[in-house]
Amino acid sequence: VNPVGEIELACEFLNLPDSPSSFNMDGFKDYEGNPWAANSSFGSKSGINNSSVGKYSQNLTEEQINLIEACCWPELKSIGYELNISRSDVGECIGKGIESEKLERNELSNYLFNDLTIKQEFERWELLNQKPIGKNTQNHFVFESSLTKLQLASNLMSV
Repeated sequence: VNPVGEIELACEFLNLPDSPSSFNMDGFKDYEGNPWAANSSFGSKSGINNSSVGKYSQNLTEEQINLIEACCWPELKSIGYELNISRSDVGECIGKGIESEKLERNELSNYLFNDLTIKQEFERWELLNQKPIGKNTQNHFVFESSLTKLQLASNLMSV
């Protein structure tokens, strides 16, 4: 895992003159305009840091990992992740859900997995499997083109 290298590739692709090594991370702001803090559940971090890569497998159950992979399957496949579950397992993993556990981070309270989110994930999965693309994608995908790209990238539909 090489986050700096990946960001350098993104900068090059976007024709940005700066590289991560020249970024002043102190100047980064979050969506509310506050100083950006590294996004890690594994302690305080700063800047670009890969020390927590893979630690999820030490802290999450197999059931939790499978559910996350099921909900993010197209995105994870499209960026080359090797997954524990196959495409045919996605529906079953979403349907099983997991017992909602106490959240340690209050800012994640909107992300509890419940009957509503199970329904939404099934709807999203069904939209990804539609050929041709159906209506009402705006509730699940910011852009309709995102749906098409995810379908193509995850081999859910042929070119």
